Amino acid sequence: MSLVDSGAEGIILGCTEIGLLVKQEDSEVPFFLDKQKEIAFLIFFLKDKM
Repeated sequence: MSLVDSGAEGIILGCTEIGLLVKQEDSEVPFFLDKQKEIAFLIFFLKDKM
């Protein structure tokens, strides 16, 4: 079972080098690079709280 099949709506890439290997068009869901992970976490965590 993949992350998307498990319900993932986005993926945080926690290493800056991964962004050199994987492009957004390779993914079914949006992903966020290391520099964006704190913002992405807040968006996904808080979206159901508002």
